[in-house]
Amino acid sequence: MGAALLTGACARPGAACRTQVAPAHAPDAAPAPALALAEPLAVGPLTFFNQSCARCHGQYGSFYGEGFAAQRTDADLARVVREMVTGPAQASLPRRDLDALTAYHRSLADGRPFVALTHKEGTVLAGEVTPRAAVVLRAAGRLIPAQVVEHAWTLDFSDSFPAGAGALPTPVILEATLDGRSTTLDLAGSPYSHSAPPPAR
Repeated sequence: MGAALLTGACARPGAACRTQVAPAHAPDAAPAPALALAEPLAVGPLTFFNQSCARCHGQYGSFYGEGFAAQRTDADLARVVREMVTGPAQASLPRRDLDALTAYHRSLADGRPFVALTHKEGTVLAGEVTPRAAVVLRAAGRLIPAQVVEHAWTLDFSDSFPAGAGALPTPVILEATLDGRSTTLDLAGSPYSHSAPPPAR
């Protein structure tokens, strides 16, 4: 138990004095609610695509035509991506990273930028995004812009939240914007956007 400090105050000599007991130190402030960020992807889907798929489909899928995947169901799209990975690409991806690659294909189909988290360490976050898109982190009313080079983004939020990722207040939203179209990603829920099929039109 902490020590106490006795303090007294007398209005005039000979008058009754009030004695107060003050704590030796102020109680600790309640900690900010912490955010458990989604675990980053092990394999960046855009990097994988450019290394393993671009020879047939162009960098970032640039050879895909207008209306790409418009007639495919979500299950069909996931099946085709899986077959392309194990077949022509002759590769193997963990299920989570395969799902992220399918999500990248969803973004190509709906025209909104894709964004993913592939690294977190202290106050530094990094990931991948559709080329030419701008990326910002939104948390507690603050906007923290990321540096984007080709399809890689990185940001350091130490100026706004120096305690690190464990002290980020919820929610923490990544937003990618390209040509007037935006994608938002709640980093507590998933490390990549387009994780669910778009609603039927």
